[in-house]
Amino acid sequence: WEKAWEYFHDRDCEHTRTYNVDFEHYIGGNLEYGQLDLYIGIE
Repeated sequence: WEKAWEYFHDRDCEHTRTYNVDFEHYIGGNLEYGQLDLYIGIE
């Protein structure tokens, strides 16, 4: 999420969040692996 927040707060960001859909998919079904796919709703 930290990288996502940095991306969307950048003045040069080409996308605008809708704040109505966010989805996390944990690789291997478990956060302990430390990897996830992050899906964020944008306009």
